[in-house]
Amino acid sequence: MKGRVILFLLVYSVFYPILTHNNHQSVEAYYTSIEVSGAHFVFDISHISYHNVFDRFIGNLTSAGNTAQICIDDFDLNAAADAPFISQPENNFTSDEKQLIKEWLDLGDKLLFISGDSDYGGYYDPLSANGLLDHLGTHIRIDSTSVLDSVSNDGASYRVAAIDYGMSPTASILKDGCDAGIIMHGPCAVLGYIGADYIDLRTSSLPNVEILLSYSENATSDDTDVSNIDTDLYAHNDSMHGINGNYPAVVYEEMSTTSGNDSHVIVAGETIFADYKEMYEQLTETGYYNGGIHYGQKFVNNIVNYFVENSLDQNQIVLIYSDQDLIDYGFPGTGSVSDPYIIENRIFNSSLHVVGIHISGTTKHIYLRDCEFLGFTTSIEIKNITSGAIYIQNNTINDSTSGIDIYDSGGVMIENNDLSNNYNGIKLYNTNGTIIKNNRLEGSTTYAIILDSECDSNEIYFNDFIDNCKIALGIISQARDDGINNMWYNAVEEKGNYWSDWDEEGNYNINGSAYSVDKFPMKKQVDETDFPLFIFLASITYIIIIFIRRKQK
Repeated sequence: MKGRVILFLLVYSVFYPILTHNNHQSVEAYYTSIEVSGAHFVFDISHISYHNVFDRFIGNLTSAGNTAQICIDDFDLNAAADAPFISQPENNFTSDEKQLIKEWLDLGDKLLFISGDSDYGGYYDPLSANGLLDHLGTHIRIDSTSVLDSVSNDGASYRVAAIDYGMSPTASILKDGCDAGIIMHGPCAVLGYIGADYIDLRTSSLPNVEILLSYSENATSDDTDVSNIDTDLYAHNDSMHGINGNYPAVVYEEMSTTSGNDSHVIVAGETIFADYKEMYEQLTETGYYNGGIHYGQKFVNNIVNYFVENSLDQNQIVLIYSDQDLIDYGFPGTGSVSDPYIIENRIFNSSLHVVGIHISGTTKHIYLRDCEFLGFTTSIEIKNITSGAIYIQNNTINDSTSGIDIYDSGGVMIENNDLSNNYNGIKLYNTNGTIIKNNRLEGSTTYAIILDSECDSNEIYFNDFIDNCKIALGIISQARDDGINNMWYNAVEEKGNYWSDWDEEGNYNINGSAYSVDKFPMKKQVDETDFPLFIFLASITYIIIIFIRRKQK
């Protein structure tokens, strides 16, 4: 018996990794983000929807500075909305609702996203969605079949991988960064429609209609509710066309409007923006497809970033991920050393935002000055910036978790800023050559400035450190340095920083593994004026002027 147990354990140890390989993510997920800010998104489940949880998508939208509204009992759409997402509607839209959506689209620069579902067991009928699309005058419809794929899937034929991105101009843009397909759990396909006829979009093209994504050549269309109606086109007419697979999964139509600005309608065979079965995700449900990685989240985010316009006003957040973003925001300047982009005189209030200003992915020179920040997780965030490109000056930052965070950057100038009552003041991660001077850092819950172990050759001087580290955790200084070669004073002028807790004897010791010191701590705050000397000099000047005038007479 003992021998059998040992044999079992040996076999188990050999085959267990193989059997469970598909349930473990062996590939690192990619990075994607919402780059649009200041937009209003609407999610409609008031017409009954099985896939009705969008927490991840909504979380990413709101974190980027957008607002989201979920219509649960009643449908609502006002002119300020930028993009409604309608998930598998079963109940019909009323005449008033359809007309409301039509008039809203006609305002121009709007995005409407409608998703369908498979007809498995007669569960879903696209009548409601198609009735709306008909009223809007579109040339795309949802079919009433189920798409299956025994080859391209995430462990089951109904967990279909749509893998073929379109070749049209719009599709070429939206597939950017999508290195594999997306998982659509139990989907249907998309039809064309013109006059009174449903059209096979694989063999016929329609004006202003583009296929963004298709299922693989191995896909099959199955009429699982055993109906035989016009929207069963792909299931019943394949023998006529002699074509199997490659059914359209996501289709886009550009809609002309009386406003002169086109609107946009996207129809998908599944609710790819839902949490259901990890469709709006980076990791697949079972880990079978593509080593566990799919591009559902990336594809949806690309759609949002491309079709929805930023509508930031002077008081909303700024997210810079590329040189083009700086142009799109319309900041003055060209980004050169002599003519930097200027971001100034804005008031940023967190309300629902995580970050006030994020800057990465650019080599342009940027001045961020004379702005106010209140209540963010991170007020100013700088990542991967070329040395000497960012100048942060004369800003006021209050009540944030972290005032200024600098990651993997060099040569940032942080000068003359006022940071008060934040949890942390300024944090540097893997940053070198940054200068922090003439700032006022007061009332931080923990350290006013933190340098991590990868920080090298940064300079911190002429700053006022006032009553920071308000928590009693054995902290013996108002700053922390775990890096190397960082200077906490100006060696030329032999002046350091003002520390409110310095006993005015010897060095001021900085917490951290670097064992840094401020060799020249200052007795007076940087912004204090030596009034007696000022009055004396002013008096002497006044006397000299009076004397000269009398001589001239």
